[in-house]
Amino acid sequence: MMTTETFLMTKLLRELKQMNDFLAVEQTRGLALMKATPLQRMMWPVFCNQLFKS
Repeated sequence: MMTTETFLMTKLLRELKQMNDFLAVEQTRGLALMKATPLQRMMWPVFCNQLFKS
């Protein structure tokens, strides 16, 4: 059974893959974030924190 954290990270990575799809199309991170869903926008800082915490 997956822990909540693992589950959230998995879900988050799936969201970020979608975000990357529009980053690839648009190059501009700001524009992509503006078009991101509220969930993606909310989780972006969380993901960055996880990334740089190590």
